Amino acid sequence: MVLAMVAVFQLPTLIMFLARMRIVTARFLWRRIQYAVLIAFIAGAVLTPSPDPWNQTMLAAPMLAMYVLSIGLAWLVAPRGRRRSSIAHEQWLVFAAVALNYAWRKRHV
Repeated sequence: MVLAMVAVFQLPTLIMFLARMRIVTARFLWRRIQYAVLIAFIAGAVLTPSPDPWNQTMLAAPMLAMYVLSIGLAWLVAPRGRRRSSIAHEQWLVFAAVALNYAWRKRHV
């Protein structure tokens, strides 16, 4: 049970890296919160040594808290830049400006 809790508290770190790499988003995680609740209680039932619901809930509650914390972290660390298409468009404009400048200088020298 201790190893399960250690793994649970690593969830925000994992989600933070996945969100930074644009694999998951806060919106994606928020829309799947019902599955997270189900998975947390199933994991709590499987990983606890006794069959009583108290121990299951005591393991599922930190899992859900870390999941909600992970949603907030995913929102905070999400890249807020422009889309790749606009960056590619700007690079094309810079390339065209450099080419025109080179042609103009070569003609007037």
